[in-house]
Amino acid sequence: LRPPRDTLFPSPKLFRSGIALLSFLTGYTSSTTGEKALLFQKTLQAIPLQYRTGPPEDLDINDALRRVADAIRGDKKVGFIGSSLGGYLAAATALDNIAVTHVALLNPAIIPPGTDLSNITTMPQAILKRMINPNLFSRCLPARLLILRGTQDTVVPDDWVQPFARAQHAKIFCFNDDHRFTHSMHKFPEILAHFFAETPRVIDG
Repeated sequence: LRPPRDTLFPSPKLFRSGIALLSFLTGYTSSTTGEKALLFQKTLQAIPLQYRTGPPEDLDINDALRRVADAIRGDKKVGFIGSSLGGYLAAATALDNIAVTHVALLNPAIIPPGTDLSNITTMPQAILKRMINPNLFSRCLPARLLILRGTQDTVVPDDWVQPFARAQHAKIFCFNDDHRFTHSMHKFPEILAHFFAETPRVIDG
């Protein structure tokens, strides 16, 4: 369902960048009816994208990526907001889909190759291993990229976010906040509205 029109910021169709579809990809345990999803839906008309149907621990990363790709198939000038695991799905999809012109990542769970996963207990090892995509560290996304980072995040470590940002030649905008951006989230609709209004990235031939 499309969100109501009494939004604070313009429809993606009115963004100067020409974005026609704006989608929000939630975190591992988050819901498409959660706080972030509802906030971005109300203020930015971002459509929460359902990439799994079962419990989080049964998630199949490849299936989730297929669901994301299917959801935007046929659309031109797509924007993603990806939170945590949703950040990985957004970046991985954008890497090989030129229709994705803007990607905003919130504490993205993008794991560098060679990372020791043995001490991570918040997510099944099988899922974590499937989330390691070397291409995200060897190739630049064709999309314009924004990374928002909570410096008090205890879920996604800096040694995941920093190498990804360096590989993508991207700046990290930091907030003194936790993984969920408990204290800063109210600022994000305006920040994101400005980001999605920027012209798409120009890729050198």
